[in-house]
Amino acid sequence: MQQRHQCSKCTFSSDYKHNMIAHMRVHNDEKPFRCDVCEKNFRREHHLQSHMVVHTKNKQFNCGVCTKTFATKSQATAHEKKIHCKKKPYQCRVCKESFGYSQTLHNHMLLHNGELPFTCKYCEKKFRQRGNMLRHMKIHTSAQRHQCAECPLSFSRIEKFQEHMKTEHMEKES
Repeated sequence: MQQRHQCSKCTFSSDYKHNMIAHMRVHNDEKPFRCDVCEKNFRREHHLQSHMVVHTKNKQFNCGVCTKTFATKSQATAHEKKIHCKKKPYQCRVCKESFGYSQTLHNHMLLHNGELPFTCKYCEKKFRQRGNMLRHMKIHTSAQRHQCAECPLSFSRIEKFQEHMKTEHMEKES
């Protein structure tokens, strides 16, 4: 008879040791499987594999209300429910603003407490949101630079280059 594996921290149990190992990652907040594209971490390898579809250009699932497209049907359904049904079940305790996603509320709460949990590994600049930090980090790693022909400055982001050209090198109208 096979031994039943019982979690010492909750009621979970399994006949298989590999399931218990994966389950314990919930308690240890361990996410060893990392997406190479966006650096998001996952507890199980198959969750990472399912996630990878969001990075594909093949977005074949349409929102029934607007023109947005999604890589998975569940993303399209979640978008419709949260954006178009106006369901915003997550409310800020401080200012009473409501949000459709718990993660959006979490990010919002960082505004109230001033927390900047994400740090650039190159220059130590801190950010409230991971996506903003990742975009910033491209200035340190981007091979594609937009070189100004008028001065020695170069930019990793096209919008910053265009803003520079407009404010610094456009002829001022008299």
